[in-house]
Amino acid sequence: MLPCAPRRVELCRCALLLPAAFAVLIGSAIASDSRSQGEKLLPPFEVGQVLAVSTGQPVAFEQWLAGLASADVIYLGEEHHNPAHVRAAITVLEAILVRKNRAVLLMEMFGWDGQAALHRYREDPRYSRDAFLADVGWDKNWGGAFEDYEPLVAFARQKSQVITIALNPPRFLVRKVAKEGLVTALADPEMDRWGVRDQPFVDDQSYRDLIIGQLRRCHGGLDEEGYRRMYEASLFRDEGMAKTVDDWLHQIGPLVSYTGGGHIQYGLPVPNRVLRRRATIGDPGVKQVTVYLHSFDPARQGEVQELLKEGIADYLWLTSLSAHGAPRRCR
Repeated sequence: MLPCAPRRVELCRCALLLPAAFAVLIGSAIASDSRSQGEKLLPPFEVGQVLAVSTGQPVAFEQWLAGLASADVIYLGEEHHNPAHVRAAITVLEAILVRKNRAVLLMEMFGWDGQAALHRYREDPRYSRDAFLADVGWDKNWGGAFEDYEPLVAFARQKSQVITIALNPPRFLVRKVAKEGLVTALADPEMDRWGVRDQPFVDDQSYRDLIIGQLRRCHGGLDEEGYRRMYEASLFRDEGMAKTVDDWLHQIGPLVSYTGGGHIQYGLPVPNRVLRRRATIGDPGVKQVTVYLHSFDPARQGEVQELLKEGIADYLWLTSLSAHGAPRRCR
């Protein structure tokens, strides 16, 4: 799906490339009182609704959950550190386990270099929480309160049918790209160690326009070289996450990818890259579903209308606000 025309007002939920976040999310605070003839009048939106973006209408929740289990990959795009979004992920996993009895949870919050610790935390009840956080490098690799994500990690730890996978490339590699640029960084021997030197880093125009536009609107003041390197770090992460999804497809059960919403917007960052990878091996029929989790302020109905109009994802799930309130807007 091609991105729509550049938007003047963006929902910037978190700063790009900071430890606790990466995605800069799209949305608009423009409420339209005048509607073109024949356009459906949408009912007032409410917390808890899941809206089909194609129609703008709420879905039957339990029936919708049941249908998710037939997907190969369910992408949940969250607002970082919102407990309501963690609860939504647990709800999706519970629905899958009832119907499939197996699931793979892929989390952006962990880098590949933390996978051994994730595995041990699942398998060894004597492995302490503090030791786990130290071994995955939580403070330096992600940051913020682990308690915000702990219910999701704990759920997966308690369920033998769920495997938790680190979705992200190692953070030190992402930082290297942001500092040196992609071409120079790929020459580092560490890129070979992590199997990313020869990955297909596809610089498609739709993705470039989307990411560069958001960087300019939400991270002003950089020179052109700075924007280029930040863009390439974004490309590196999204392609790396697509590699992880691709590696786990069809192995065990449905995949639930849990990332910031910026990594699923319009399907461009990660979902399209997964489809491209599968097409190269003759498997173009992967069933993917994107679900954009939106912290909903009832006083800002226009933002929901814009997200629906722009086709942000397949579904828009309206959740309660976090303790931080509604996402900030940048102009």
